[in-house]
Amino acid sequence: MATATRSLILFVPVLIWIALAGCATSPAPETDETPATMASQVQDRITPFVESLYLHTKELRQIYLDLRSVAQAHSFQGLDEQLNYIQKASLYIEKSLIGASHQWEFFSIMHDIRSAAIVDYFTLRHKGLGRAANEARYDVKFITVYQSQITNPVAKEDIDRALSVIAEIRTIYDELTTAIAPVARGGKPNQTL
Repeated sequence: MATATRSLILFVPVLIWIALAGCATSPAPETDETPATMASQVQDRITPFVESLYLHTKELRQIYLDLRSVAQAHSFQGLDEQLNYIQKASLYIEKSLIGASHQWEFFSIMHDIRSAAIVDYFTLRHKGLGRAANEARYDVKFITVYQSQITNPVAKEDIDRALSVIAEIRTIYDELTTAIAPVARGGKPNQTL
């Protein structure tokens, strides 16, 4: 029995060494699918969306300023209720404008992010876009409620234009979210690179 125990004690380390040596494999062949490479491909793909977001933000800013001018004209006419509805609608348009401006600002620096931090950057942008899209949905609901009470045709036209631009911005948010999902941690990739 003592001999069997000694043999087992000597044999166990040899078995462990063999098992560990068998688990060691050669390094995986390098592929071109590193996070930095994937992020670079995503950056190239989303650049047109970021540029479009900028243009839509400028357009929404102009609509907001136009609507503010209509509100100022109402302030001289003494139509307090109409002025109230126009101002409230313009506040939600401004809120959407600020949200879109912030998203554009965040994406405009993407080429300056270190490659070691780009996955974290896209993870934060993925989450931020989700929140921005939800905020834009709520803004549209409130704008629509106030628009239904407005009788001024110029204000209604400006609000219709704003709603159209906000819908386009939400589409851009969705496109950006889908495009960055493959490189964002916790993102649900809807497409492959």
